[in-house]
Amino acid sequence: MRFEERAPSALAALDLPANRTQLTGSQVLASVYRHAGEDSDVPLKWGEQTATSTAGNLLLIAPPGCGKTELLAGRAKGLIPLLRANEKVLALTFTNRARANLCSRLDSEIGTKRRIHYVTVRNLHGHAASVIFNHRRLLDFNLDSMRWPRRTTFKRAIERVAPWSDVRTREEVDQQLCRVKCGPLSDFEVLEALTKLGNGIALAVELERVRSDELHYADLLRHAQRLLLNDDVAAWYQERYGAVLVDEFQDLTSQQLEIALRTCSKSRTFAGDPLQGIYGWAGAAPAAIERDLRDICGEPVRSNISYRSSPAVLAMVNAVSVPMGAEPLSAHKPKSWIQGGVSAALAFETRSLEGKFIALAAESIIATDPSASVGIICRSGWRRQRIDETFACRPEIDCVLWDLAVYEPGIVEMIRAAAKRMAIGITLREAERRVVATIDHIDFESIDLIREVFEMLATFGYQDLNSALARLPVNRDEPVFAGVHLLNAHLGKGQQFDWVFIPGFEEGHLPDERCSAGPELKEEERVLLVMLSRARKGVVITRAKTSGGSRRRLTKSRWWDALAEAALTRSSELPGLLRSAQAPA
Repeated sequence: MRFEERAPSALAALDLPANRTQLTGSQVLASVYRHAGEDSDVPLKWGEQTATSTAGNLLLIAPPGCGKTELLAGRAKGLIPLLRANEKVLALTFTNRARANLCSRLDSEIGTKRRIHYVTVRNLHGHAASVIFNHRRLLDFNLDSMRWPRRTTFKRAIERVAPWSDVRTREEVDQQLCRVKCGPLSDFEVLEALTKLGNGIALAVELERVRSDELHYADLLRHAQRLLLNDDVAAWYQERYGAVLVDEFQDLTSQQLEIALRTCSKSRTFAGDPLQGIYGWAGAAPAAIERDLRDICGEPVRSNISYRSSPAVLAMVNAVSVPMGAEPLSAHKPKSWIQGGVSAALAFETRSLEGKFIALAAESIIATDPSASVGIICRSGWRRQRIDETFACRPEIDCVLWDLAVYEPGIVEMIRAAAKRMAIGITLREAERRVVATIDHIDFESIDLIREVFEMLATFGYQDLNSALARLPVNRDEPVFAGVHLLNAHLGKGQQFDWVFIPGFEEGHLPDERCSAGPELKEEERVLLVMLSRARKGVVITRAKTSGGSRRRLTKSRWWDALAEAALTRSSELPGLLRSAQAPA
């Protein structure tokens, strides 16, 4: 069945003036599917400048797709020969997925054995947990009786003390707690600060945390900072780490920066891009951190060449980044992208039609190129609901929901590896206990994710491990692999997909209705930049004209017109390109 016969209403709903294109043939998209832009190593001038730099402190400003992870891996390789006996390189990331990316790149660069021997890769909370555990006797509480944080810890705490609170109230409480704990405060000092601020719910949540002997994520950072301010503790780490690499410096808080600086005093490398700072709500201050790092490291090393994205994708990326003060990005080997790639802006009458079109487009891409990755990225979870429902009705399309623990890199493989040593028919409860027992107790995040997987299996009614294992997906160490990926903007930070669809270009969602002015609006613009720049071959932005059932008219995003103007693919041409993509090569 032809594409337009399957979704005629979706195709008729396309609405974009056909006044720009550099794609002139109906076979272009099929060609782009078959021929990706050539994967290229970072050019010697840029890579060698960082890998072989003798500077004690180095600041790298790497815009989207400029090879930041490769640069950090190359920097680690260059630093290893300079280490003294018993020293290692410490690499700090923000997320488990970023950690998996860096480990994978290091394995390619120096091999897995050398990476394990010479480089410790942790996210910041994991490093903080290690500091706390190693020096727990210096703390003013008994760590052995405390529970490590889980992703649901704060949610459970606020439900106990304020079950009537709405989503916005809970977000405000969480942010206030993070702000108060963004310093080396004791538990007593935290309670004292919250009392002065007068937020009764935040104070109640903290009292409940203390009463329940729990640690929240923000507690890990403040206690690690307190310990590292002890010169003897700092010296202990500085003897062990001859170099530190920090990924995504723009997302650091001043507290996290101090933790990194106190951990290593010899060689410090910071890589990131202030225009991709999207964690201001968590206390990050990209401009201030960049100023501090310039004082420490001097002038940064920069690049404006993208090794990720096609010229068509970069046309949209530059439409956002250049007005923000960035230099335009250029594609490395632009002629290697057939006809320059794909970019389009499409409007639909309803969200339902928008979702159907995206599902059909993703299915067409995967059918033509089973090795392709398709990222469907929304600013916020609520706007992705209709998209998720559309894919749920199409079980023939394999989807990865990044919200679920079962899709976190390596988690299912940890369960499978432990299960090989268990008896057939073992109960889920006992299997969970045994799997957790195989994990280093400092790796509390992996333990949390494993528990979430077992909770999900129990919810689905499985009684024993063997029947449950048969239903678990094949897990991989890398975060992005072939197939369709459904995620929100912040989860996609640092990742890349062959094709990206970004639904929801309406006011109230992009930008979020709570972020329509001031610094919050600036951060929303940076979120937009992050979403667009995840794409390699093509990016398609979409919006709905009405909300659906109520038929309430929606206002297009303030960024829509500029991006539609930058798009290089006519809306009228896109269905033909998708149709050609289904034709045999």
